[in-house]
Amino acid sequence: VILRKQYLRRPDDHSKLFRRLLTNGHELVEEIKSTYPAVNVTTFYAEDHSLCEQIRIVRNADVYVGVHGAGLIHGWWLQENALLFEIRTSDEFDNPGFKMITTFVGVNYKAYYLYQKGTSPVTLETKEVVGKLRHIIQNGVDS
Repeated sequence: VILRKQYLRRPDDHSKLFRRLLTNGHELVEEIKSTYPAVNVTTFYAEDHSLCEQIRIVRNADVYVGVHGAGLIHGWWLQENALLFEIRTSDEFDNPGFKMITTFVGVNYKAYYLYQKGTSPVTLETKEVVGKLRHIIQNGVDS
């Protein structure tokens, strides 16, 4: 699960903090861990790792979960048949970027659509999100 730290978008932009910040990311991780206790769930802040380490972490993932944004570009490095699970806010519903990447590299893709503007922090109903993820894992990506 990729999480992000809050920071200013530009040094001269003091009015807007980073968008698409997942406010309850740790709750999401705990819900995934309790649903899949035998699975190794890794929480990952990309900015804390070198590029090589980021690629290694993602390459070893079977499922890569994150809110729409630049961190999901690492979906490019997922193993064939892994799953990129993108959490999308209303602002990104028509943005096919990460779905297109997964098509190019043979990775499965599913999205969770959150009806919330991306200009504010993102708060998830973690049980609902993990329920959708569980359904995909149990029934296949095409279900």
